Amino acid sequence: MANLNINQFQQVTVRGDLDLQISKSGVITGQISVNQATALLGGAFVKLDTANTGPLPQFVAAAVGDAAVGTIKRNVKTDTFSAGDYVEVAGVYGPVMWLKAGATVAPQAFVEDDTSGGVITKSSGAARGIALDPGTSGNLFRVILTTPLSA
Repeated sequence: MANLNINQFQQVTVRGDLDLQISKSGVITGQISVNQATALLGGAFVKLDTANTGPLPQFVAAAVGDAAVGTIKRNVKTDTFSAGDYVEVAGVYGPVMWLKAGATVAPQAFVEDDTSGGVITKSSGAARGIALDPGTSGNLFRVILTTPLSA
């Protein structure tokens, strides 16, 4: 890290700076990792690819029991993302997302994802968030995302 120069002509990052875009939007921009074998859909839970050595965050699918860093945000062009595609991932930064209930879920319940892509009340998997609305099987409801924290 270089010292700040009062005559500099461009902005530089300094230790202790905040990434205000992430703080403001609750979204991390990154890329689907080349290590992700299958396409991912909007709403899929992802974790950071630990094999990534580049400057851009790369994401792979989070298994049912994994602690996820966030959830892929769909965009106006597509809701399916393959290796190399750019994505926005919402996470522990406070966003509220609409998800499909895999069973009946009560408000304030800690929720986890199930193997069919739905959201159910937490039983044995990693907590993905807190239900904001009541959810009934197959219907959309709002979830406050809390990943990767253990809710």
